[in-house]
Amino acid sequence: MLIQVITTILNMIQIQNMKTRSILVVLLFLSLNSDSFSQSKERIDSLEQVVASNVADSAKLKALRYLCYELSTKDPDIAMKYGIQGLELAKELNIRSAIAKSLHVLGALDRKLGDYKGAINYFLNEQKILLALDDKKRLAKCMLSIGMVHGRQSSYDKELQHYLKALTIYEEVNEPKDIAYSMNTIGQFYRGQNNEVLALEYFKKSLTLFETLTNTEGIAHSLGNLANLETDRKNYKNAMKMYRRALNIYREHKKRGGESAMLYGIGRVYRKMGKLDSALAYSFKSLKIKEEIGNRRSVASGLRWIGFLYENMEDYPRAIEYFVNSMKVDSSLNDRQGMSLALYHIGRNFTMNENPEKALIYLTRGLSIAQELNLKKEKKWICNEIVIAYVQQKNYKKAFEYHELYVEIKDSLFNEDMSKELGRLEANFEYDKKVISQQVEHEKEKVLAAEKLRRQKLIGYSLLGGFGFMLILAFMAYRSYREKKRANILLENKNAIIEEIHKDITDSINYAQNIQSAILPKESEIGQIFEKHFIYFQPRDVVSGDFYWFTHKNDMTYLAVCDCTGHGVPGAFVSMIGNDLLNHIIMEKGFESPGEILTQLNNGVKSVFTREGSEQEAQDGMDMVLCTFDKDLKSLEFAGAKNPLFIIRNNVLTKTRGDSNPIGGDTPVDTVFTNHQIELQKGDTLYLITDGYQDQFGGEKGKKFMIKRFKELLISIQDKDMKEQREIIHKNITEWKGDTPQVDDICVIGIRV
Repeated sequence: MLIQVITTILNMIQIQNMKTRSILVVLLFLSLNSDSFSQSKERIDSLEQVVASNVADSAKLKALRYLCYELSTKDPDIAMKYGIQGLELAKELNIRSAIAKSLHVLGALDRKLGDYKGAINYFLNEQKILLALDDKKRLAKCMLSIGMVHGRQSSYDKELQHYLKALTIYEEVNEPKDIAYSMNTIGQFYRGQNNEVLALEYFKKSLTLFETLTNTEGIAHSLGNLANLETDRKNYKNAMKMYRRALNIYREHKKRGGESAMLYGIGRVYRKMGKLDSALAYSFKSLKIKEEIGNRRSVASGLRWIGFLYENMEDYPRAIEYFVNSMKVDSSLNDRQGMSLALYHIGRNFTMNENPEKALIYLTRGLSIAQELNLKKEKKWICNEIVIAYVQQKNYKKAFEYHELYVEIKDSLFNEDMSKELGRLEANFEYDKKVISQQVEHEKEKVLAAEKLRRQKLIGYSLLGGFGFMLILAFMAYRSYREKKRANILLENKNAIIEEIHKDITDSINYAQNIQSAILPKESEIGQIFEKHFIYFQPRDVVSGDFYWFTHKNDMTYLAVCDCTGHGVPGAFVSMIGNDLLNHIIMEKGFESPGEILTQLNNGVKSVFTREGSEQEAQDGMDMVLCTFDKDLKSLEFAGAKNPLFIIRNNVLTKTRGDSNPIGGDTPVDTVFTNHQIELQKGDTLYLITDGYQDQFGGEKGKKFMIKRFKELLISIQDKDMKEQREIIHKNITEWKGDTPQVDDICVIGIRV
C-alpha cells in the first residue's frame, strides 16, 4: 500500500530519472515514525518491495541495510539474510563505504544474537575500511560497538579502552552530541563495575553537555541513566524525579521506546520501595508500549519482569503464566539465555509452591541450556533451586551432588568477581594517574603555547623597536624559562604524589601483613603441646585468606585451620573476623565441643556479614577444620565445615569428612555442625588442610594437583620426620606449579602423636 502511494506521488511530480526516483522511495518511507508497530510493519513491507523492484543499486543497498536493522528484534534469521545480501551487493559494486555500513549492521545483529566472535569479526573488518577511508566519525561509532561486545564477554579492560578511544575521536572531530552520548556509555560501564563515583561524573558531564546543546532527547537519555544510578544508590526520591522528567520529554517527542524504558524504571523504584501494586501497574504500561512497538526481545524481558513481581507477591500461578509466555517469545527469537532465565523462574515458583516434581522438569531444561552457553550465574541459581527441589523430595543424595556443583560454580564466580573488583581498583588508579598527567601536560602546553605567542610578538616588536625591545625580549624569555621550569616542577610534584599514593597502598598492605602475622599463633607455643609437627603456610598474596588458630584452656588444646572467602586483602579481613569470633566463643563464652563452636561461629559470621536493610545476605564466610585434644593426646574431637581431617595410621589414610555446609555464606542460621570423637594411637599422623594445595594448577598439562595426588604424597612421606615432611611438601608444590601463578592461599599443618 505505502509503496503504491509513494509511486503515485512520484508520478504526480513527474520525476523520470530512475536513480533519483529510487533514492526518494527510500527517503520517503524512512521519514515515517518508527516507534509505531503498524508503521514499522508498513516500513518493512515497503522496504521488501524496494528490494524486489527494479530500482538503482544505491537505493537497494539502503533498503537491505534498513531491513536488517528493522527485523533484528522481530525476525533475526530473516534480518541476517537481508544483511548478508546487502554485504554481497556492496562488495559486488565495490563501494567501500557501503561495505563498512553492511558490516556494521551485521555486527550489531550478531551482538544481539550472542555470537560475539562473529560480531567482533564484522566490526574489525569495518574498522579496517574506515581507517583507510579516514572516516573518523563512523570509526568512533565502530569503536563503541567493539567495546560493547568486549563488555558482553567480560573483557572489561578492552571494553573501557574502546569507549575512551571513541570519546577521543569524537573530541578530535568536535562532535558535541556524540561526545555526550559517549560519556553516557562510559558512565554505564562504570555503573556496571559498581564504580558509582566515576559513573556519576560521566552521567553529569553528559547531561550538562546535552543541556548546553538544548538536545532534549539527549537530556532524557542522561536523566534515565542518572535515575538508574540513583535507584542503585537507594536515592529513590531523586530517581523518581529524574524518571518522570525524562518520561515527559519522551512523551512530548513521541519516543515510545524511551517512554517504555522510563515507565519500567519507575516500576523498578516502586518495587525497591516495597510498593508492588504500583510497580506492577507501571510495568504493565511499559509492556503495552513494547507490544505496540513490536520489539519482541523487549516484550520477553517485560513479561519476565512482571512474572518476577508476581513471584515477589507470592502469586505463583500468575508468575508461572508470565514466565511461560516470556519463554515462548524467547523461543521464537532463539534467545536461549532468555529461555534459561524463564525456565529457572518457572522451576523456582514450583519449588516455592512445594511442587518439586514439576520444578525439576523446568530446572533441568534450564540448566542444560545454561551449561551449553556457559552462563555461570544462571547455572549457580538453577543448581541452588535444584538442591531445594531434591530436598523437598527427600532425595538427599541428589541434593548433595547439585550442592557440590553449586559451590564449585559459586567459588568460580567469586574469583571472577574479585578479579573484576581488583581490575576496577587498578583501573581507578590508572585513571587518576592519567588524569593528573593530562592536567600537568595541559598546563605545560599552555605555558609553552603562551611562550611561543609572546616570542612571535616580541620578534615583530624587535624589528621596529631596536635595542629597547631586545631588552624586553630578554626579560620575557627569562620569565618564560621560569614558567617552564615551574611547569616541570609541577609535573615532578604530581608524579611524586602518584608514587606516594602507590607507596601508601603498598605500605598499608605490608602493615596488614604485620598485623596478620602478629595474630597467628607462634609456632613455639604450638610446639609446647605438639612436639612433632610442622606448619606449611603459603599465602598467594602479601596477606592471606587462610589462617590457623591455636589455644589451650582447661587441659584442652584447640587447633583450627580456616580458609576464608577470597584471598589477599578481602580474605585477610574475613580471617581477622574469624580469629576474633573463635577467641570470643571459646575463651569468653566457654564453648568446648568443636561442633558447638562451629555452630556458634556460623551464627556469628552470619550476624557480622548480614547488611542491615539489604535484600540479601553477603556471601562471605569460611571453610575450616577444628580439633580439640585432651591433655595426654589420646583422643580428639573434630568438626569440619566442608573441610576433612586426614589421619594416617600404619600407612593407611583415613578421611573423616566435615559437614557439607561452610561457615556463613548460604548456610542457614542455627545450622548444627556434627561432632566426631576419635581415639588416637601412638604414631598416628594428623593433617589439617585448606584446599589451596590440591587446587594448584601445574604439571605438564597445566591441570590441578587434585586431592588424590595429595593423599598419595602424604602416604609416601610417612617414614620422614615432620620437618622433612614440610620440606618435601614445599618442594613438591613448587616443582608442580613451575611458572604457573599460585591460584589460592595454602595451609597444611601436620601433627604426629
